[in-house]
Amino acid sequence: MPRLLFLLNVFALVACITAPSRPTPIETPFVTPTLLPSNTPTQTPFPTPTPTAMITPPALQTLDARAQFLFGDPASTVLDFFHEIQMAIETDDKEKFASLIYYPVGVHSIDGKDADINNHEEFIANYDKIVTEKFRKVVLSQDPFELSTSWRGVMVNRGELYYGPICLDGSACLDVKYYIYGSIINDTPW
Repeated sequence: MPRLLFLLNVFALVACITAPSRPTPIETPFVTPTLLPSNTPTQTPFPTPTPTAMITPPALQTLDARAQFLFGDPASTVLDFFHEIQMAIETDDKEKFASLIYYPVGVHSIDGKDADINNHEEFIANYDKIVTEKFRKVVLSQDPFELSTSWRGVMVNRGELYYGPICLDGSACLDVKYYIYGSIINDTPW
């Protein structure tokens, strides 16, 4: 449920990017429950002290500008895919996480050695060795607004994984989907 609320907040923030740069404060009544001595809740209206118009955080504005420039997609697309990654890891959904990967993908490390995972089935078979507790913590603790973007794609933390748009129909690039690609670093020294 907290992830759903987070996603709804992200959508609201991304929608604000197209809002005027100087939002007009709107004062709306805010209602809070108050307990009277009889323990009967009543509604006590009072005006909000601050404007209710949302202002987009600078980190989201930066992410949106970079995503638009690099991938031609809004920040919401980048954040939605990252949310899918986090949800798959958080719920330990091996199938879902494996479906988010563009194969082959390198993994550092499985049983102390670098390995190439060539397909979905091979990833599922090695899931517990790839998605270690350390890797889980790194991905789940990543602040989505602090994702780094470059020509390589979207970087999680210090490069534990990269993801971005993959052109699935050759040079026409009309069929594009986001995937994890390159390598997964599950045994970082930091």
